[in-house]
Amino acid sequence: MPSFASQFVWFELLASDAAAAKRFYGSVAGWGSMPGPVPDMDYTLFTAGGAPVGGVMPLPEQMRQAGAPPHWTGVIGVANVDEAAEKAVRLGGAVRM
Repeated sequence: MPSFASQFVWFELLASDAAAAKRFYGSVAGWGSMPGPVPDMDYTLFTAGGAPVGGVMPLPEQMRQAGAPPHWTGVIGVANVDEAAEKAVRLGGAVRM
């Protein structure tokens, strides 16, 4: 299996209007979409060439009320999550989850 360490492995959009985001990225980037894997969750997978490349979901109400804007999050792969978290803290970062 190839190593994805230090590479972006997933992209996720929290959108104020997820339906509009699906239409926009479908027309601009040519992405398709399919329902997410969790039943009863408003989550859509973006696809390229039929393969999932990211996801979109509505910006949660609690985040809206706290002032969070719509935003993209990029997920970076690491070889060992515990070691990466420890290194982040050593370098001045913080572990939130």
